[in-house]
Amino acid sequence: MNREELLATHLTLCDKARNLMRKKNADYAGHQGIEPFANFTRVESMGICKTESGMLVRMTDKMSRLSSFMEAGKFEVKDESLEDTILDMINYSVLLYAYVSDKKKTQENLKTVGWNADTSNRESLILLTENHDNENREVDPAVVAPVRNGCCGGTSRPWTRTPLGSDQAS
Repeated sequence: MNREELLATHLTLCDKARNLMRKKNADYAGHQGIEPFANFTRVESMGICKTESGMLVRMTDKMSRLSSFMEAGKFEVKDESLEDTILDMINYSVLLYAYVSDKKKTQENLKTVGWNADTSNRESLILLTENHDNENREVDPAVVAPVRNGCCGGTSRPWTRTPLGSDQAS
């Protein structure tokens, strides 16, 4: 295989992975596409582990499967091929990256209006516009909208008010 063939393989696998993600995400997270991480955030809302850890567990399962394949040279379960396992690894990697990026962006947006995510607290979501210490503080709807629409796990992620410039949740 030369470099061009390698890059063609990469393109083919990534195209297949994207199409597979579209289908699986509709099955696992709903056809509306409002909360694409729903099946992953459930582990956190159930108190099992953080969303990111849940994603890493699934990736580790696939790595274990690949390791066994490398040792034995075959899969015992015939309905999932080497390509299928690789496509899953690609998709779990993309999902983890997207989730972490979205979470970081949301936390940065919340800090601009004086709010911090309290990720150590697994109680229900406190909506910014309805529970903000009864201060008459304007909150940018563009910042609140992603929280209301379920970014970063929707109702599984609580938010608390913090004075601007403070790194500690109140």
